[in-house]
Amino acid sequence: MLDNYFINIETPEDFTHHKYTYLTTMIISCLNLLYGILFFNNWKILYPEIIYNIIGFLFYGFHYLGHIRIKKKLYNWWYIQHRKVHHIKHYPPSRFINRDVQRVYHIGDLLEIISYGGLVIFGLFCIKFIINITYLDFLKLCLFSSLHMFIIDYIHSMFHKTDIRNINNTLFKHIYFLHYIHHKNNCKVNYCIIDFRFDLICTTYCNSSKIIYK
Repeated sequence: MLDNYFINIETPEDFTHHKYTYLTTMIISCLNLLYGILFFNNWKILYPEIIYNIIGFLFYGFHYLGHIRIKKKLYNWWYIQHRKVHHIKHYPPSRFINRDVQRVYHIGDLLEIISYGGLVIFGLFCIKFIINITYLDFLKLCLFSSLHMFIIDYIHSMFHKTDIRNINNTLFKHIYFLHYIHHKNNCKVNYCIIDFRFDLICTTYCNSSKIIYK
């Protein structure tokens, strides 16, 4: 059981320490800046970081809503899809690793594709009309957002297919552990997947293995 592995990792030297959360955020921001330097000029190099934060916050909120049951059936589909399918059927706390599921997010689910894609488009249009960017810059940001979505989806899939005891990379162990806590703690913490800056801001961040036994 992964619980037995996680119980004794409370020291600052191991991969649970919050310094790795800050390091991950810094690395992602640096990569955003690098993309900006490669594809934009002048102060526009900040475009990727701006759009990343807008879309990232929307994703955080959307994930959070996936754990809230709404009485009206019209608005309850996301709770059913995410909470009941992903957290209860496919990856309950007792079966965090489940290699039988081909994908974490089912690409065949049109509503889910439209929802996540809609969040990206909404964030991009916020930038488009607030800052009045050109269509070429808009396309560059679309590529940037698509890359982020692909990376997040791929890493999320890896969480649920990989045993952490076979992982040597400290940063990957860290974000893996934080997502494990999300599943273990009745989904009340760690709504982000890789970069937990919005969990830190919204006070839903947790890096303590003690939560596993609550």
